[in-house]
Amino acid sequence: MPGLLLIFVTFGLMWLLLIRPQQRRVREHEALVVALRVGDEVVTQGGIYGTIEDIDGDCAQLRIAPEVQIRIATGSVAALVDPPRADIAARADHTDGAHDTDLTEAGRDDVAAVPRDGQGPDPQPDAHEHAEN
Repeated sequence: MPGLLLIFVTFGLMWLLLIRPQQRRVREHEALVVALRVGDEVVTQGGIYGTIEDIDGDCAQLRIAPEVQIRIATGSVAALVDPPRADIAARADHTDGAHDTDLTEAGRDDVAAVPRDGQGPDPQPDAHEHAEN
């Protein structure tokens, strides 16, 4: 009897932790797809950003650039694109520049600098001399 109880508890935990959250995500996605309107800015599951120009059943025309439209399945829309918020822009103005810091400025002088063109110094200059002998 304790083994049967353990099976039911395990199934209940799996349902709570795995199945229920997935069902909630599916319902949210279905609600998103039903609520799509012409003019909505969206991002697809493939990472393409665009504006919905027309919806015809389960297909939509997505404008991804001026004079460029693609046809997508409405189910492939992952999310609506939020307009930029003022508080995000304000935070960006008050950054201390830490993200722009060079590795040597950040105390990482043990890292060799490599030019952007990829033509950096040979990492093992002695290796070629030994190979030729």
